[in-house]
Amino acid sequence: MQNNKILVLVPSPNSAGGVAHYHQKLRPHFGSHVKYFNRGVRNQQSWISRAMFPITQTTDIVCFFALMLFGNYSLIHFNTSFGKTGIIRDAFFIRIVQLFKRRYIVFFRGIDFTVIDWIEAKRWNLFKSTFLKANQIWVLSNLMKKKVQDWKYRDDVIIETTMVDSTLLKDFDFESIVQKFQKSKPFEIIFLSRVERGKGIYEAIDAFRILNKKFRNTVFRIYGDGSEKRKVLEYVGKDLNNTIFIEGFVYGAGKVQAFSSAHLYLFPSYAEGLPNSLLEAIAFGLPVVTSNVGGIPDFFKQPQMGCITSDITPKVLSNLMEQIITDTNKCAEISSYNYSYAKNNFYAERVAERVKSHYKNIINAK
Repeated sequence: MQNNKILVLVPSPNSAGGVAHYHQKLRPHFGSHVKYFNRGVRNQQSWISRAMFPITQTTDIVCFFALMLFGNYSLIHFNTSFGKTGIIRDAFFIRIVQLFKRRYIVFFRGIDFTVIDWIEAKRWNLFKSTFLKANQIWVLSNLMKKKVQDWKYRDDVIIETTMVDSTLLKDFDFESIVQKFQKSKPFEIIFLSRVERGKGIYEAIDAFRILNKKFRNTVFRIYGDGSEKRKVLEYVGKDLNNTIFIEGFVYGAGKVQAFSSAHLYLFPSYAEGLPNSLLEAIAFGLPVVTSNVGGIPDFFKQPQMGCITSDITPKVLSNLMEQIITDTNKCAEISSYNYSYAKNNFYAERVAERVKSHYKNIINAK
């Protein structure tokens, strides 16, 4: 496969999103025959960068056309965020790939039923003639796989995962996980994600408050930034820096410390693809209480990993957390299982091996 060049379309490294992070961490595991092509808004945090998108898109298309003309690529890999902008943007690039008769993969990131309705009502012909002509489609959940098959796509639909950056765990002492469940210090529950209503932040706070009334030796730490952060500060009120702590965005060593000191990860999100933060929590051996959405139920094993529920009302979440925190032996068993499962399935090197296998199968197919 080393003689077959592969081009992967990715967001800019300056993007703070999960797709950019995913490919930055996979890149060291690929050979020199796998090249990256940055396309789209270069910096999502800059209004100037967003305003320049039409110019950026035009430039990207011209450069991409030149790569198809002179680059001799055997396979093109699209990473398409499942939104209106992503669909329209990548359709242009797919048309160019089709013009040069190259094989291509589409990796749909997430699922949004309002976008599905929009595609089927207003963009069906475009979508069918571009995305559904791919040689292979990758998705993050069985739910999305079924939808692609409902669209009469006849080639392989592969369920893939996001990944865990294994360098985060290079100095991680797993034995300390088991030991911390035996200590009498406060039982630490964490929420690490964007601070948004749709991530279940208010349900998480209320669930903790119910739990804390019964188990005073518990604290709740919220990691992340988002549009709801100011309102969340007001909502926490007198509990701030008492039993509930709002820590802000963390990365690198800060993220390692957050996961290492925690005892349980709470994530009652309303909708997901396959969230990196959840996989990272599992990799650090944390028992998990999470919602039954997106790609989570496709891998989540209950009770081995913790608890998964379709009912994210605070009382239900509190009861599920209570089941875990009152049994230290169970916590240690879950922790060991999660640490091993993530190492075998979610580490970047494992994901890269699967991706390379998919590439090889498509290139070698007649």
